Amino acid sequence: MVEISGHAADLMLTAIVLVMLADGTDSEAEHAFLNSQWTQTTGELLDANVLAKAIALCRTDPEAMWKRLAEQAATIDQPSRDAVFKGAIMCLLADAEMDIGEMTALRRMAQTFGIENYKRLMSEVWRSARS
Repeated sequence: MVEISGHAADLMLTAIVLVMLADGTDSEAEHAFLNSQWTQTTGELLDANVLAKAIALCRTDPEAMWKRLAEQAATIDQPSRDAVFKGAIMCLLADAEMDIGEMTALRRMAQTFGIENYKRLMSEVWRSARS
């Protein structure tokens, strides 16, 4: 798991929903990862209605979700954005598949978060996941 501070929880939710739906589907493993990460971050269970609304918005207006992501990221420090980015990668690895849509979403997220060397962070996460 990646340590994400409580103040970055909403950013984490937006980021993970964006990447998990980037391939058009969301898996049970991705949901389990998100729920686990949310509980670890906030100490509370993720409200199913909050998640359902985020998923519905992402499916109907993904650009609005990207705008929300940028707005949320602007209020979060760089180490927290890096941690959220790593968490998004880990979510994609939860279902053992990563396609081109998800890779594109990660690149866009890295740009939104101001992460210049995102490939290094991705490599770190992949190496730690294999261990």
